[in-house]
Amino acid sequence: MIYGYDRRTVNEQGLREMQEVTFAMPANQIREVAAFLNSAADKLEGVPSIQAHEHAPEALRDAIGCDIIVMLKKT
Repeated sequence: MIYGYDRRTVNEQGLREMQEVTFAMPANQIREVAAFLNSAADKLEGVPSIQAHEHAPEALRDAIGCDIIVMLKKT
């Protein structure tokens, strides 16, 4: 599971900015999350779209009980 404390609502759809997140899962799943984050960063790094994002693979979502979405902040 992924738990967290939120800070504020950032859009009209109810998306929340997180103050803190906790990954409470077996070590192998934490490694899968880390591998996904690295892979998504690599894929998105060269993408010019500000809306480009990657969802965690279905098997990982099923294992941890939620989706993880990675989106690069373009400045």
